[in-house]
Amino acid sequence: MKSKRTWSLILAAALTLSALPALAKTNYVTIEELYLQTREGWHGAYQSAVKAGGMKKGDAFRIDLEIEVPDVEKCPMVELQVNTDLYLDEDVSMRESARAGTGLLEVDTMYNRKTDEGFSLNDEVYSWCPDGQGKNSPLTMGDATDIMMVLAEKYFKVDNLVVLGNQAFGGTVTTDNPYLVQFYNDLDYGWYWLSAVQQFEGIPVLFSGENTRSWFPTSCVWAEIYKDGLYSISGATLKQVGMRHEDLPLLPWSEIQKSIEKLIKSGKIINVYQVRFGYQLVLMEKGTSNHVGWLGDRKSYPEGTFDRVYQVRPVWRLLAYEVGTFDKEEIAGEPSARKGMRPSTAMAIDAQTGEVVYSPEAGQVSNSIEPKILTWKDVK
Repeated sequence: MKSKRTWSLILAAALTLSALPALAKTNYVTIEELYLQTREGWHGAYQSAVKAGGMKKGDAFRIDLEIEVPDVEKCPMVELQVNTDLYLDEDVSMRESARAGTGLLEVDTMYNRKTDEGFSLNDEVYSWCPDGQGKNSPLTMGDATDIMMVLAEKYFKVDNLVVLGNQAFGGTVTTDNPYLVQFYNDLDYGWYWLSAVQQFEGIPVLFSGENTRSWFPTSCVWAEIYKDGLYSISGATLKQVGMRHEDLPLLPWSEIQKSIEKLIKSGKIINVYQVRFGYQLVLMEKGTSNHVGWLGDRKSYPEGTFDRVYQVRPVWRLLAYEVGTFDKEEIAGEPSARKGMRPSTAMAIDAQTGEVVYSPEAGQVSNSIEPKILTWKDVK
């Protein structure tokens, strides 16, 4: 008769063997391997799973994309803080938040935005130039990008920005704000709007973090470039202060593609048009994190509170048409043209699990405080 200890050992061995296939199902890769896996891009035919945004259920669409992965050797978990080492020039219009230790700054040489009434950017409708060239502008988009980088190095003292989005505009604007109407309509040339994020160890920080308990820093710089010497630049930046892990394991592209295809088949998204690898900010320890936020919220910040050390998790930035709640129910007062797909939606997909961790429709899906980050020790 076998002893109790012998049976315990047999049972333990059986449980270990039964777990091996599950562990072997996921073969994690390095970012170097991921880069090579994605060189051919993503090409395929799909069908809309829902009726939304002018498409009927079953309508066909194609995805033909380059997949943007940094050409680097490692994907480290870097540690970051808000950058408060800013250049402050008293002769230029500055937001008071720049002097409150928040890292936020706005410089504007075109006009003074410090008015009692203020204005809402949501009220503005610009004349967009789809060819990427500002109407009658002496600059190209490339010129505007170069100017933005010089300004960022001067005011934020950073040289690691990468442009995330840009648009060219004409000189007209429709808005309820008479001040803006006069300002923009008096221009006889167009201008450029650009947004940029920072890269750390060659990898861009594409998302901030957020959850029900805490908010995280805004880590983006925006610019309006009119011509050399006439511009507006604003935002906040980060600085690297450490590295918690030298390299993190990542799911192969095939697994990420399956995760995105599930979103398509479930009717949550339609028509993917960008997939990009990067970071999202997280906090690995419990504690409070104040939201650096938009410039308009500056009066709500306590002074000198943004000294927390933040970490990152690897994510994919998915730009797609996210089907919103207004597709499923009538909203009083909403014009029918607003019903349908939500364009230009940026969703975050965890690069280690394939799960959606942020969606504008659902909000922060996965907690950004104490998230589970896999190391090579965990997956080997």
